[in-house]
Amino acid sequence: MLDLIALLDNDGHYVYLSPSCETVLGYPLADLYKLSQNTVAHPDDLAGVSDWRKVEHAEFRLRRIDGSYLWFEGSSSPVTWRGRSYVLSTARNISMRKKAEDNLQQSYQRLQEVEAIINRSPAMVFLYRVAPGWPVEFATANVSQLGYTPDDFITGRVNSQNLFHPEDKIWVEKEMAEYYQLKVPEFIQEYRIRHRNGEYRWVEDHSRAIFAADGVITHYQGILLDITARKQAEQARREAEQELEAQRALSIRADRLRSLGQMAAGIAHELNQPLVGIRGLAEHMLIAMQREWKLTPEDIQEKLQLQIDQADRMTHIIDHVRLFAREAGRGELFSVDVNAVIHSSLWIIENQLRSDRVELKLNLGENLPLVTANPFSLEEVILNLVRNGRDAVIEQRHIAGTFSGPHLIITTRLAAADRLEITVRDFGTGMPEEVLAKIFEPFFTTKSPDQGTGLGLPICQSLVAQFGGTLGLQTTLRQGTTVTVGLVPVQSESAISS
Repeated sequence: MLDLIALLDNDGHYVYLSPSCETVLGYPLADLYKLSQNTVAHPDDLAGVSDWRKVEHAEFRLRRIDGSYLWFEGSSSPVTWRGRSYVLSTARNISMRKKAEDNLQQSYQRLQEVEAIINRSPAMVFLYRVAPGWPVEFATANVSQLGYTPDDFITGRVNSQNLFHPEDKIWVEKEMAEYYQLKVPEFIQEYRIRHRNGEYRWVEDHSRAIFAADGVITHYQGILLDITARKQAEQARREAEQELEAQRALSIRADRLRSLGQMAAGIAHELNQPLVGIRGLAEHMLIAMQREWKLTPEDIQEKLQLQIDQADRMTHIIDHVRLFAREAGRGELFSVDVNAVIHSSLWIIENQLRSDRVELKLNLGENLPLVTANPFSLEEVILNLVRNGRDAVIEQRHIAGTFSGPHLIITTRLAAADRLEITVRDFGTGMPEEVLAKIFEPFFTTKSPDQGTGLGLPICQSLVAQFGGTLGLQTTLRQGTTVTVGLVPVQSESAISS
């Protein structure tokens, strides 16, 4: 159906215009008769319609009364009417077609841009048909990352299913079959795929199911990312973490051996007491036999039992030291009585405290709940904190002279329903802000090399963190330091502590 019909004279003036001209262009017909075709044509299209007498076919734009332009497809041909020559012009409105063509062209350009972006990106796109062998119907050009071309897959020269690493092939295909049966719309898999050069590359496959109208999965779209570098970085990180953990374990053992060395005097004192008792009892019995004293069976049994008791005490001391050296730092957690751990810690170091004239005071809460911890690791934390406090007190004494005690105070209390606190407070030198800022950094220490490795507090913090607890420190220069260990109570149990 024609939208515009016009009859023009040889001068280009309209002689006849169809009523549709007014409807389409918006001008009153009376005004249109006063205009020429060149007046309403788009300036860019004048060349195509300038010789309007001989236009067989042209596409051009005409201006509407509101200033907008419409696209037309038209032609002109000479006619004779009543003995005079005219030109008959007809045109059809093709604006909607032009708009559709423009939209299609823009879509095609965008598609080309997207394809170019994809081909420049690391993301490889595949379209698989659900059929035996999972034939590939589409692949982006950047599959060249794997040494292949799209045609390798589309023509079937290369079957993508044969490229799986042997260790991955079974579980990948099994998962895909399960996802297909369950109609899972999207899923992600990580597996290894063989490069054309024979090496295997790690890929992350984002698969999306494409459903037909009847709900059947007909295709899968796969977006593959080469994650080999990431996997190598993860492996390197795991190896570094393992190495770091091994070094940390070595550092802990070294620090623990140093601790045991420092405790040697206290341990020797603890072992010496029962040894002296055993020797004394044995000498008493030997003298009695030499002098033929009359010893009843009850007397002999009593003396022997006392020696056995003292030997048991020595065995307990040795076992405790052996377990401390072996078990501290391990990850096994138990329900622990903190007051019992504190008492167990102090028998090792209390002789040193007395020798250094450092007075210790205990403010241990009663009826405290058990906490989740490793008892030997917690004992190591207590020993480290007490030794640090002792060293600070000794240093303060060198600076300010002798001062009365208590010099160290250990307190336990239930701070909240979900927090039990152990505080170790010393009245030593305290620390300046610049030292406090680095105090938990490994190997940072203000002590001489023979006195500290700089691992004590970092190890304590790490051990407490293994229990799910916290370790905080407050200090005032020349007034002392307070370290607070927060632990998680075991809600279902309680311990009677005194």
